Amino acid sequence: MNKVVSINALLKKYTEVTAKQFASRPTYAIGLIKQLLRNSFESDLNTILEKESEFQQRAGDTNDFREGINSFLEKRKPEFKGY
Repeated sequence: MNKVVSINALLKKYTEVTAKQFASRPTYAIGLIKQLLRNSFESDLNTILEKESEFQQRAGDTNDFREGINSFLEKRKPEFKGY
């Protein structure tokens, strides 16, 4: 999500809102995404694709992954715990 706002609006509203949004999501998976992005600047495509495959497996083995699937099937909001 991208928005253009004044610095005052950013500090007052969007920082807190954005932090809450990230905190309510599967934080372990977000951490893996960030790690993959950081590594992408120093690695070739094949290395990153292999790492992505590994990270997909790791993320798929978490309770948050199962919670995401179950909440979708049950048509309810997910309650991620961080792993």
